[in-house]
Amino acid sequence: MSGESIAIKDQWVVMFPGQGSQFIGMGKDFYSKSQSAREVYDLANEIAQKDITKLCFKGPISKLSNTDNLQILITATNLVTAQTLFDNTEITPSVVLGHSVGEYSALQVAGSLTTENALKLAFKRGTLMQREAKLEKGQMYAIKNVLPKDLNKILSGLTEKKSIVIANDNSNSQQVISGEKSAMSKVLNYCSENNIEAIKLPVNGAWHSNLMQGCVEEFRHSLMATEMLKPKISYINNLTAQPCSKLTEIQENLVRHITATVRWRESIEGLINQGHRKFIEVGPKKILSRLLESIAGDTEEFTIEQVETIKDIVRLGD
Repeated sequence: MSGESIAIKDQWVVMFPGQGSQFIGMGKDFYSKSQSAREVYDLANEIAQKDITKLCFKGPISKLSNTDNLQILITATNLVTAQTLFDNTEITPSVVLGHSVGEYSALQVAGSLTTENALKLAFKRGTLMQREAKLEKGQMYAIKNVLPKDLNKILSGLTEKKSIVIANDNSNSQQVISGEKSAMSKVLNYCSENNIEAIKLPVNGAWHSNLMQGCVEEFRHSLMATEMLKPKISYINNLTAQPCSKLTEIQENLVRHITATVRWRESIEGLINQGHRKFIEVGPKKILSRLLESIAGDTEEFTIEQVETIKDIVRLGD
């Protein structure tokens, strides 16, 4: 193995989750023990113009999971977790990426966004998507053990005009489809007839589908009015599954990504093929860690860590 490959193998890839990783109480231990963490959540309250932190720590889960509340709260929790991790361990990110709204956490850590601007964009994005979800009735289902290329063929054969699309290409064993409620029944009938597992996701909108098109231009206006800098460390973009450093491309990709697929599987496969072997998920639950295990398989030795509490950081800092 070359010296370059060894160097990459020893670099940390830091991953930030998005919606679906939430639980009541996420981030509470950081809030209770860290003034800087309290400042981040207080800033989120100010941006949302309500006590949104109360939803994070006390629920109810139904309101926490509304995307207008959740996207800013996931971002806040990711950021306070990351800051505590970096302040108390020798872990430093060489590559960052985030799943869907997790991209805004990744861009903050990469130095492209301030904490305030990352929270503002996450809140604006979530609010606009919530609005579209009320106007356009859609659903999302996780499809198990169907390859992306095969699922695309199924969808194109059963639906018209991309009314149902792959929203999240998470791994070879998990895809998430999204789209019109009226068209979803054909896909679900096909899955039932062919013993394909389909699990309804507890969301109130069809994220990363054409049903979100109505908020794209308004979000573009907000994004373009927000100060952003070129990332200081490598950032992998969801839309292209490739490193992205040119500011205009990052902005355009973030806008387009509202209606486009999360290319997570390809992003991780690219990093593995480059020689990366040390990954850490920073944020609630072990969603991305489990996907990574599925993508990586058992052919190589990987370091896969997950941090969601102060106890995890103490363990890593020992």
